[in-house]
Amino acid sequence: MNANITFSLSKQGAPWARLAFLLLLMLWLAGCEQGRSTQKETEERIASSISATSVSNPDVSAQQERSSHLQQDVEAYMREFQPGPLPRLFQTTRLYDRNGVLIAELFNEGRREWIPLAQISPHLIEATVAVEDATFFTNLGIDPMRVASAALQNVKQGEIVSGASTITMQLARNIFMTPAERMENTLERKQLEAQIARDLTRAYTKDEILEMY
Repeated sequence: MNANITFSLSKQGAPWARLAFLLLLMLWLAGCEQGRSTQKETEERIASSISATSVSNPDVSAQQERSSHLQQDVEAYMREFQPGPLPRLFQTTRLYDRNGVLIAELFNEGRREWIPLAQISPHLIEATVAVEDATFFTNLGIDPMRVASAALQNVKQGEIVSGASTITMQLARNIFMTPAERMENTLERKQLEAQIARDLTRAYTKDEILEMY
């Protein structure tokens, strides 16, 4: 699936950012579909997703073509939004401690492959959704309750201590932001993540977002 997504990347000053963040929160609370899915509903949604792609759909070539389009979309977005020489989708994993000190590097760049969702263990998918974003299959790219909770914590602390990022927001950050921008602990960045996550949810299905993630 090819989708043309255009984002406004302008940034505001700190006072306006806080106001914009709170306004965004109110809009999402007012407009998002309410009601959290139960664990059983989430498991059923994951099971039906895997069944639909790997069992009831025997057309493997169609699955491969779909995955190829998704990969091309991601690579195109990264070329546009991440400056530098030939940005790559697959990179070496670097592990840092909480002080920012590099402690390990896993694999060499280019050793990874894009894996279609149908080939990923449903148990891994279920665990990922449960840990990272329990409302993934029902939210619109952002979890209003998590945002509200995070906003209250941040106001109390006077700084950003909780981000409430959904799977879609994490995907938005990894694709559309440079490494330096991803490290920014600001309200402006969180606001931008929410905006992009909303647009991604409109442009792609949940299964496509999960595969890209």
